[in-house]
Amino acid sequence: MIIPNIVRVGSTFYQVKTQDTPIVMNGGQCLGYCDLYSHTIMLDETMQDEQTMEQTFCHELIHAMMFERKINLEAWGLTNAQMEHVVDSLGISLHQILMDNPDITMTAEEFDKKYPENKEEEK
Repeated sequence: MIIPNIVRVGSTFYQVKTQDTPIVMNGGQCLGYCDLYSHTIMLDETMQDEQTMEQTFCHELIHAMMFERKINLEAWGLTNAQMEHVVDSLGISLHQILMDNPDITMTAEEFDKKYPENKEEEK
């Protein structure tokens, strides 16, 4: 999986950045964060291997999707810890789906090149 430098969520572009210093939020160190106002996803590259970075990116992407769709789980009565559990579960599930189904992100041209037999069946 390739983590992009920029990702579009709805109509908003989020910059995706890494840093080699700890990210501290609410008094604790975390692997990443998503900032609604600066449209930035920040990932701490010092604390995680490639797979964990990908999972953290998916987690923060879920936050961005929720921000853009105005889904506020805390306003619905969930604690911050419960909301983070939901986001983490969805992020890990998204990562697993993308890893288990790599063709999902292919363009039509890439798919046709990889599976030329499908084009033959259409004729």
